[in-house]
Amino acid sequence: MVDSKPKRLDSIKNLFLQLRPVKNQEEKSALLKTLSSVAPKPTVLAFLNAHAINLCYRESAFLRNLCSFDILLRDGSGIQLALKLLGIPAGKNMVGTDLIPLLLKQVRSKKIACFGSRELDVMQAKENLQKSGHQSILAVDGFQEISVYLNTCKSFKPDLIVLGMGMPRQEEVASALKKELGFPVLIVCGGAIIDYLSGR
Repeated sequence: MVDSKPKRLDSIKNLFLQLRPVKNQEEKSALLKTLSSVAPKPTVLAFLNAHAINLCYRESAFLRNLCSFDILLRDGSGIQLALKLLGIPAGKNMVGTDLIPLLLKQVRSKKIACFGSRELDVMQAKENLQKSGHQSILAVDGFQEISVYLNTCKSFKPDLIVLGMGMPRQEEVASALKKELGFPVLIVCGGAIIDYLSGR
């Protein structure tokens, strides 16, 4: 349990070690291939940026959630600098608004749930995804109780869940989904991705 600032700092350092470095385009392609294959259990992908580290220091629940996730990718030059100071390979910058659309292109035949942003924007994101060839999409705004996302997922059984609620809310939802869903699914914490997909 992360309950004191010294322990929290140790856990933050461990987060840097937990990051998955992507060295080149070949490794990025391999990662996308892995992500587009349905995981054998609920799997969470999240992005670590400078804002996340600041939140980790202030909010122990957020830090615990990040530590429990399966794949962490580096997002931003601030994290790159921190990794350099710690002597840890930084790899390529993996920004969610770049990576997630590439992932979506590879899973057009799969069931996708988009949770986040305002209702108007998430519905526009759904429409845009349908225009690009996605057939089965569930869209719910980002202002519901966690039970709503859990119940809709249990009924819809998506292969991919894209969360666009911002930190730390989306990580809280991702953690609950990972614990409660009993089927294979990739859960992606995407920040502003719903707004991006909507064109806003």
